[in-house]
Amino acid sequence: MKYYLICISLFAGFTINLFSANYFHEADSLFRAGNFKAASVEYERTAYFAPDNILFTSALLKKSECLKQL
Repeated sequence: MKYYLICISLFAGFTINLFSANYFHEADSLFRAGNFKAASVEYERTAYFAPDNILFTSALLKKSECLKQL
């Protein structure tokens, strides 16, 4: 039973990192397309799931740039 919990917890941490990176790339694509409102939502989602402070800060900075464009 303990083995399964260890594997699940390791996998869950890995998928959160992948999801946050995907959200950031999706937000960048929306930003380049000029869809600033949707990009700001994706940057907020990235900040929420960010595994480290660097990604968290980058996402919030880019979100502020989106909000300035609105």
